[in-house]
Amino acid sequence: MNRKRILSYLKFATIALTVILVLNYTIGILFLNFGTPIGLLISKYKLDKYSNAVYGDHVFPDGLPRYDLKNSDYTYKLVSANNEIVSELSYKIPKDMFSDSNFKVKFDLTSEIKAIDNELGEDVYLPDSMIAYGIDGSQDFSQQPLKRIDKLYLGIKNTNVNLTPQQSKEEFYKIVSFTYKKLGDKYNFTSSQIIYTDINGVLETYMSAKEGMMPYKKINSKIRAISPGEMEKKLIKQLEAVRNWSLTKDMLEIPTIQ
Repeated sequence: MNRKRILSYLKFATIALTVILVLNYTIGILFLNFGTPIGLLISKYKLDKYSNAVYGDHVFPDGLPRYDLKNSDYTYKLVSANNEIVSELSYKIPKDMFSDSNFKVKFDLTSEIKAIDNELGEDVYLPDSMIAYGIDGSQDFSQQPLKRIDKLYLGIKNTNVNLTPQQSKEEFYKIVSFTYKKLGDKYNFTSSQIIYTDINGVLETYMSAKEGMMPYKKINSKIRAISPGEMEKKLIKQLEAVRNWSLTKDMLEIPTIQ
């Protein structure tokens, strides 16, 4: 192969590699900003459908939905004719769920959890609770009030030092089921993250309110052991000291509901 042909091949390879790198870079930038083409089309259709039903035709999107890689959702700003921001929307495709900066819900979850805490007996504490909520994307948006999708985050501590590992799972289920029942139908808990700590370790479940009403035998597979964090390790160590009579329960360090 002569020198001229070699140089020709090298030139072609350099141009091809440059084109590939530019295309990859461009595609990467487009993905970071707009996600996949299918995702962009689906999110635009759903966001437009929601904004038209809720806000009417006097507001406009400020452009195409932008993909938020961190939260895995598509975001949209609605603006008026004067280019003033009316609302900020986001949409999660896998969950078919919206959030709207103007959609405000007043919860008094702390008071409700505190009342439930008082009914669960002296060994059980519910020091941590929170609700995250969104708007159900499968509904008719013209019908008010809009149906929510709620997620419950709950932390449970049990200071009963005589529980076996199996009894821990059963107690965990009973507390979750009781809590869901007491919170009632005004919430739409389609999912949850509930973490339970007692002398036998830390358990976690993602049980929904509907599942929480099912028999324990059907649900026990949704309860799993997880590694304790530093705070959980400290509590477990204190509970072991209570069982060994080297510490009294009144000396346990358990946060209370604020």
